Amino acid sequence: MLSVDLLMLVKTQFETQNVRDAFEGKCDNIFKVPLDEIIKRTFNQKNKEILIYSYSVYLLRIDQEDAQGIEILKYIRGSLVLFEYLEDMIPALIDIYDNLILKKIHECKCLENILEWVEIADILTKYHNNLMALPAAFNIFVELAYKEMLRLSLNPSVLDHIFYLKNIKKSIVYKFPIYNVALIAIGNSLDFIEQRNKFYPNELIDVDEGTDQDWEIIEKIEKIVKIYNEEIMIKDKILKENLNQVIEKLENKSSYREWKDRKKILKDKRKLNDYSEQNENNYKNTGFTFNVNANIDYNINYDDFEIIGESIWSYVDINEIFQIAIYKGNLKYEGKWITVGIKMYQEKKPDTDFSKVCREINILEKLSNIKNESFNCFTKYYGTCRINKEGKLTYYMIMEYKEKTLKDFLSREEKISEQNLERIFCQLIKSFNEMHNLGIFHLDIKPVNILTDEHFNLSIIDYDISVIKTNGMNRSSGRSNRVAGSNNYANPIIQKQMRNLEALKSYSDCNNQIYFPNNAENNSITKNFTKKCKILCEQSYLYSAADVFSLGMTLYHLMVGSSFKSGLNTDENNEELLKNVENLKPDWAKDILSGMLNRDEKKRISFKDLQKSIE
Repeated sequence: MLSVDLLMLVKTQFETQNVRDAFEGKCDNIFKVPLDEIIKRTFNQKNKEILIYSYSVYLLRIDQEDAQGIEILKYIRGSLVLFEYLEDMIPALIDIYDNLILKKIHECKCLENILEWVEIADILTKYHNNLMALPAAFNIFVELAYKEMLRLSLNPSVLDHIFYLKNIKKSIVYKFPIYNVALIAIGNSLDFIEQRNKFYPNELIDVDEGTDQDWEIIEKIEKIVKIYNEEIMIKDKILKENLNQVIEKLENKSSYREWKDRKKILKDKRKLNDYSEQNENNYKNTGFTFNVNANIDYNINYDDFEIIGESIWSYVDINEIFQIAIYKGNLKYEGKWITVGIKMYQEKKPDTDFSKVCREINILEKLSNIKNESFNCFTKYYGTCRINKEGKLTYYMIMEYKEKTLKDFLSREEKISEQNLERIFCQLIKSFNEMHNLGIFHLDIKPVNILTDEHFNLSIIDYDISVIKTNGMNRSSGRSNRVAGSNNYANPIIQKQMRNLEALKSYSDCNNQIYFPNNAENNSITKNFTKKCKILCEQSYLYSAADVFSLGMTLYHLMVGSSFKSGLNTDENNEELLKNVENLKPDWAKDILSGMLNRDEKKRISFKDLQKSIE
């Protein structure tokens, strides 16, 4: 059965009266119905006829529309129920799935993505042992594995070694014949441990004295060896000796058994949603002791929401810990489906610290509870879904959806009426004043972080670098500084820090260790330069004043539109910025911005005084 045969069954045998009733007359034009609406029919659906019809149509749409993204795997896995319902069509279904998986595997760019599709193919092997997709997956996996191996040799990272070995182990579980690849990977990882721990001279890598991550690598190696039933150790005595020597040397620094015991305790706590207190201690030196578990309610089931299409926005965070993506989606809420925005955090490395994510969730929940469209523009937050699949933790944050941001509005170069401008000023000033009264500082205010509809009903989003005021602390200090903000909108002190951090990067390796030239004169110059940069990067600033300035730059951008000039948020350009503000109309807006954009935070107006001025 090819796709055309499945299409005929969809239009004839599968289109029962129950199906027609469920799709409310849309069956005749089912291939013009939005894909997300078809997907919706599968959620919490118990009717066999509707499931067969919905998943069959979904398979055809996936093939025709070349759908991509993380969530496609979720629905493909769900559609495997067709093998239970259509037992007489299993050989034909195998052909359809095999071709689909084969196509998707050729689109994969990393080992992890290949293994996601191999997982589905592996399920199909209980019905058929000769899939085309698996040999293709093996060839592409090996090619990418060697490329990743080369990248690791050029840019070594302990977490990348752990992640790489994890993927190697998983591929062996799926019976990929990668003995030689595994052998090289183990050897490279052992060499890496020796280098980073200075076990022999001329080491290339310098790290702190901690060995927890080294033991993580050793554990991954031992799991691979166990799968091969010691075959590696029998065939390669040198590798066996090397592994034993590395373990012996690491034992001189810390105990492998004690590390395993600590790890087991932490894993047990994670299962109970009781994270280690160490997550909280990360902030104690700055005065921000935030309980990452406070009031976290994982109230959204994975089957109660759906993601529509590809991500609106996706990136890997600067530390390569999380894959972060923003989606449009649907949520089953109070008996009906509503459109929502979905923010996903998915760990890329083992045993990731999610305290940052929990802090963001707590802020969203707290502000959502006091949302009042007449007085503030906080985002309605529906809840959180947390899933743990094969040790890979993923958080879905479900919130209200607005299609556009103020940045989108600015790109259209439309003029804002004075009435709407006044409404925007009032909404945002009142909201941030209320936020600061709660001890929450946003620290990344800019047009793209403010959602809007056509009537300028606003919603503030993106609290991933925000801080909570505790113990009376409202100022950054020393090495604990959060260099938070965005170019063109950040507080002048922060903008200067960002420039200095960029300068420091040219002198840093992948672990942020500073390199100095061998030449004594250059060495002195470089040390003085980096010392100066680091001092500037550690200048403190008032969190509240930083938010006032960033909102001022955002409102200024709204007023000048396409005339907005980059770089005005610096100390050296502050005079030019204030001169531009003096030429703005209306006068009331000019007066407000003049107070918000003063480079001296001591002279900068507060949100409390701003609110008094607009009441």
